[in-house]
This record gives sequence, C-alpha cells and structure tokens, in this order.
Amino acid sequence: ADALGLPFVRPYWSGRSSEDFAGGANFAVGAATALSPEVLWEHGFTAARADLVHLDMEMKWFRDLLHLLCPTDVAGMLIYFNIFCQLNFSRQVRGDDTFR
Repeated sequence: ADALGLPFVRPYWSGRSSEDFAGGANFAVGAATALSPEVLWEHGFTAARADLVHLDMEMKWFRDLLHLLCPTDVAGMLIYFNIFCQLNFSRQVRGDDTFR
C-alpha cells in the first residue's frame, strides 16, 4: 500500500464506529490459522493454544463489522450478491454457456 501511495487499512480492533471503517478494515492477525484449535487438537497438534485466532473467528469479526456498517438484512444480501457475481464472472471467463 505504501509503495503505491494507498492508505493503510484500519485494523479491525482499533475501530469503534462505522466511520472508523470508511476506508476498509484489516482482519489480519499474525500466526492465525485456518483451522480452529479443536480441529488441530483432534489431529494431534497439541501445541495449539486455546486462544489461537483462526478463520472462523475472523469471519465472525467480518459479520459483526458488516452488521455495524449495514445493520439491516441488506448486509446478508450483499454477500450473496457478491458470490453470485463472482460465479457468473468465472463462468464467463471459462466460456461456460449453460445459462444461455
């Protein structure tokens, strides 16, 4: 961001109101994992700490922020609309014309 002259995105935990996130939000956490500690323990990774930040937590933070920014049901609709647009775009790129 710095090299391109773009502003840095505010870390999620430093914002309090929707105005704080007008330029976006950064959910990144160093050493975060995709899997929860429980899943890691089930697979023998006993060193995983119970307070380990994982993708499910970050997705909850995203949903919480989404409801802060857009407190009505429109927030959920935006996610579905985005997923639909991505699927439609990838079909166009692949040349999949099953919907014609």
